Order: sequence, then C-alpha cells, then structure tokens
Amino acid sequence: MVVDADSLPDVLVHIDDKQTVVRDLAGSSVSIGSMGRVRGWIRRLSPSPWDHGVVIGSKRAAELAAQLACLSLILRDHKIEWLTPVDTQLSSENKMLQARAARAAQIPTPTAIIGGSSKYLESRLGSQVVVKPLGPGNYEEAGTQHVVYTQVVATNSLAKLSTLNPAFLTQKLIHAERHLRIVTVAERTWGAALPADGLPLDWRRSDAAHSSFVPHHLTASEAHGAQRIAQQLGVRYSAQDWLHTGDGEATFIDLNPGGQWLFLPTEIAEQITVELAKWLGASE
Repeated sequence: MVVDADSLPDVLVHIDDKQTVVRDLAGSSVSIGSMGRVRGWIRRLSPSPWDHGVVIGSKRAAELAAQLACLSLILRDHKIEWLTPVDTQLSSENKMLQARAARAAQIPTPTAIIGGSSKYLESRLGSQVVVKPLGPGNYEEAGTQHVVYTQVVATNSLAKLSTLNPAFLTQKLIHAERHLRIVTVAERTWGAALPADGLPLDWRRSDAAHSSFVPHHLTASEAHGAQRIAQQLGVRYSAQDWLHTGDGEATFIDLNPGGQWLFLPTEIAEQITVELAKWLGASE
C-alpha cells in the first residue's frame, strides 16, 4: 500500500475503534495488521504542492486538516513498525538538532546559529556565512514555484536581509574539495562523492551534478560517524551531506530522513533499494 494525505480518500475504506481498512495496490480491501505487525516507511506526508494557495481558516484548509488527522491514525497505528516513526522523522529534519547530534557524537560539523545580530554572527562565523532555510526549502509566490538554495552571504550584509530571524540558519563557511552523499539504512552505509570544483555551494543548482556522483569507499570514521548521527537522531534511514576539505576528516553538513538516493551511481542505488525492500519485507 502507498498512501499520503492527498491519496488518502482513494485508499481509505474505513477506520473504526478496532482497525483501519485500506485498499492495497490491487484494489482489494485489507485490514492493517490483520496477519500481525507490518512494516512501513514514511517518505512524505503529502506531495509538495498539496496545500499551495490554500487560505488559512478556509473550508479547504479544514478539509486538508481532516485528511491529515485521518493519516495520523495510520501513522500511529501500533500494528505498524515504521522504518523511522513520524515524530522522530519530523524532529530529525531540524538542522539545529542535527548540528547538536553531530556535536554529541563528536563528529566535525560547522558552527550553526539561528538569529543573532550581524556583528555577533561575524564574531562567531567570520566575514562570510552560509545561509539556509530552517524550514521548507521551497515556496510558491504569485503562482510561481521557488527553491530556496543554500547560499554564501557576506556577514556585514545580513542586516539588510530578512535572514536574522528563526526562519533561517547560518553556518560557518567550509571550502570543500568534494561533496559526499552518505546513505544509511539500519546498520548499513554507502557513500558517493562529487568533485566540488566548478560547482555552486549548493550542488543541487547544477543539473549535471545530479548525475556526476561516483562511488566512494567510506573510511571507518565516515561510516561510523554517519551511523552515530543517525542513531543520535533515531532514524533508520538517512541521506546525509558531508564535505571533504582535503586537510583532515570529512565534515558533516546536514541530514534528510527521507532524502533521495536513486540519482547515485547505479551499483549503489540498487544496493540501497534492495536493503530497504529487505527491511520492509522482513517479519518480526
């Protein structure tokens, strides 16, 4: 069964005080957990454009809230063991919690600050800082979709921008030689590398970068570090971004508990897919 808040009306048969009945991919009605506990994986709660343009307090907003309320019953069904539980998944997306998890695990990570004056940020982070959204990385305005990419900003210019509020996080700038994407599934870990030369700070801005990663043999410190951060945050799946500076250990940047992996080299992507399928298909 595949379901999110948008498809719930088509998938849900009924919910009562004893069970949740849904339609499987073949269209048959199935009671969740009727044959024992099952496993599931939360990738997203709703598609990104699902609630765009909906006015807060409107009838449509109330309808969408009701769909989320129904979805929450599935998310908290004790008959389902999730790869990562929903509350853990949502909290692990917080970049400051990620930075704290890295510190607790003694993993190198750039200093991160939310708020603060430009003078304070310069004293802590230097003359240039990395600015990234603390919340969603995309929004809609005047009917157009916008992506909020991570960017480098002169610290003394921050006073002129609307970044000195809890919507944004600033980090110390790290000059990278290579980007690393490290993926963890339970106790297994994979790595892929992307040369940083000629790329923007946020490699996602380059279409070519998405198909330019190559397999990377993780060092013991990289593999163990990625596992420790995932464990600190309580996630069984993670797509992590790290940087190599060429003068020491790799540096942890951030983590996505539902991030992409299929753009990675085929031999890596297939292994990750198989490991996810094995976990989902295993019985307790």
